[in-house]
Amino acid sequence: MRTIPYEQLVPGLYTTAQIGVPEEELNSFLAEFNAQAAANGYLDQINTQLTVDHVATSKLPTAFRLVPDDAPVMEEVLVEFHHLLERDHLELNNAWGAILITENQDGLRRMDVIISWDGVVIENGQVVMENGEPKPLIQLDENGEAVLGADGQPVRVRRVQTKHLFLHQDSAYFD
Repeated sequence: MRTIPYEQLVPGLYTTAQIGVPEEELNSFLAEFNAQAAANGYLDQINTQLTVDHVATSKLPTAFRLVPDDAPVMEEVLVEFHHLLERDHLELNNAWGAILITENQDGLRRMDVIISWDGVVIENGQVVMENGEPKPLIQLDENGEAVLGADGQPVRVRRVQTKHLFLHQDSAYFD
C-alpha cells in the first residue's frame, strides 16, 4: 500500500471486486455492487469497524467508486490485493477487499485496508470442506438455531477486518 504515490491517494472507497470487470461494464457493475453492499449491510459493517478504529463519522464511506484514471499505481495495488485474496480463497471465502482513503489534515492521508469475507468453519486450523466447498459459518440465534434469511436459507456470517496507516505528503516511501 505504501507504494502508492501520495498524489494518487485520492480520497474515496475503492474495491477489489471491480478487478477483471470489462471497462465498458465498470459503471453498471459498481452501481450494482454498491446496491448489494447497502442491501446486505456490508457498508454498515465496514463503517461500524471504522468507527471503532477512530474514523470520523463525517469521513465514513457511503459508496464505492472507480479508481481515477490518473491513479495507475493504486489500480495496480488493488489488482495485487485481489490476487492475494484469491490465493487464500478457502479461508477468505467470497472475499473482496477495499481501500478507503481519507484526508485527515493537510498533507496527511489515512488509508484503511478492508477485507470482507464469508466466515467458514475451521477445525484444528483447517477449513472444513463440505461437498468440495468450504463449510459456511452460519449465524445462530440466542437458542443456537440457524437464523434464516428471507429466502429461507441459513444466513452466513460475514466478517470484516480493517487495518490502517497514515501517509504524509513528505514521506520518502516513493524514493
